[in-house]
Amino acid sequence: MEKSDIEHLTTSRLTSLREKWSKPDSRSGHTWDFDGVYHGIEYWKSYDHEMRGGLKVFGCKSFDDLVIVLGNKLDRKPNVIDLMGGAYFLKNPENTNSFTGIRVHDKDSDFFSFNEEIDDELSVLTKKIISAPNRRIIEADILTVKGWNDIEKAEIPKADLLVCRPVGPFDVRHAMTDGFDKSGGYVGLYLALFKRMLKLVNKEGGVIFTEIPDVYNTKEINKFLKDLDEKENSRSRLFTVPDKDYHWGRVKRKYVVTQF
Repeated sequence: MEKSDIEHLTTSRLTSLREKWSKPDSRSGHTWDFDGVYHGIEYWKSYDHEMRGGLKVFGCKSFDDLVIVLGNKLDRKPNVIDLMGGAYFLKNPENTNSFTGIRVHDKDSDFFSFNEEIDDELSVLTKKIISAPNRRIIEADILTVKGWNDIEKAEIPKADLLVCRPVGPFDVRHAMTDGFDKSGGYVGLYLALFKRMLKLVNKEGGVIFTEIPDVYNTKEINKFLKDLDEKENSRSRLFTVPDKDYHWGRVKRKYVVTQF
């Protein structure tokens, strides 16, 4: 990662942050609690449920619905990226041209092994998603130069829909190395990550759904989004998740929907 990306952090703190993000995900059979296949758009851990307010902007109840809407608008199947996630949130990946998950550890084998001998509805759906021929997983640590180089080398089609919904790494317990740190010291890191994320998106009709790290307050978020829209000629909307389940401490989970 370039020095400008981390000049607000010492190398040791960045290393500690990387370890903190990857540790819950590194053990076999265990992953971040909000990643995986969840049945039903009403289930509280699903992408569809958390971001339902943003989906309503497009007249949709699920991201599968949104893929259809974008496909009709683009007159082709859209390309979808799940940044910092395993690309499990679409129940019908066949409606995409490409469906790519970018996460620090590939968990497909763990999920597939767990569900291999089970034939209930959720397990069948899990195996269907994992086996989709147009779906791929890229293992990359986005807190390293190598991680972003690996993403670039993968030559992923520009995303018509990019969803970044890591939950854990962005909440107050994991967004900083230490709970006693000042959150403002981490703002530059997340700005750098957002700039890199923008390079993955189709700027002619693409859509981003991304959670906002808890190191930001509402005033900072609104200023950032205003500057973004002026520069990119985009339209951004800020949402607060209404469910208390998503709120860590006194911080309410937020996400933004940006249309190009």
